Amino acid sequence: MEIRRFFLDTPITSSTAIVEGKEFHHMTDVLRHKVGYKTILCDNSGYDFYATIERIEKNYAVCRIDEKVKNPTETEKDISLYICAIKSEKMDLAIQKAVELGVKRIIPVISQLTNEKNVRIERLERIIMEASKQCGRASLCKISNPKSFDDVLIDMTKSQSAIMAYENEDKTMLRDLDLKDKQSIALLVGSEGGFTKEEVEKAKEKGIEVFSLGKRILRAETASIASLAYLTLQFE
Repeated sequence: MEIRRFFLDTPITSSTAIVEGKEFHHMTDVLRHKVGYKTILCDNSGYDFYATIERIEKNYAVCRIDEKVKNPTETEKDISLYICAIKSEKMDLAIQKAVELGVKRIIPVISQLTNEKNVRIERLERIIMEASKQCGRASLCKISNPKSFDDVLIDMTKSQSAIMAYENEDKTMLRDLDLKDKQSIALLVGSEGGFTKEEVEKAKEKGIEVFSLGKRILRAETASIASLAYLTLQFE
């Protein structure tokens, strides 16, 4: 039987842990876990806590911690994805794959050519949770409320390397950027309409490096997945 993974809101600091709320419902009502079942508990510390269900009450379950193991899936690099808002189903896909590819933070962006202004954060948080369980991560990727393009440029410069995918860039490819020794990377990807020349110039003025993903114009969700896949392969 597959050992299922559950995320807790509070740190695990003793020999037992409490599973409650939505994760308790998922554990007992959806998966039908019983006393004696083995689980993996995660408290966003980067560790997997192998545990056994000892007691199930009306609104919570008590689990005995059997072993604490460093989770091997977390990336050494601190990668943040700044993705301009796109249509719901495409945003869902981009976020799901970003989690699978090890992103630590996701920041939705409202740019000049962004058509989709309604970013459903609660839905994306559920997708992050599901994707984290599927790929075996021990820490949930953080997602913020949407930010304006100008605010994002300031935020990105806090990383050691800030990079931006742009369909009209004709000189620099992603592989040309020197990212090997950078511990933190901020990646910016546009919406369905891409970026305006004014936005690209603003980004360059802030020291953000602009790169191309090749001869073909990619969909927004494809551009984010392709960029992150390249970075993951380089660093792992």
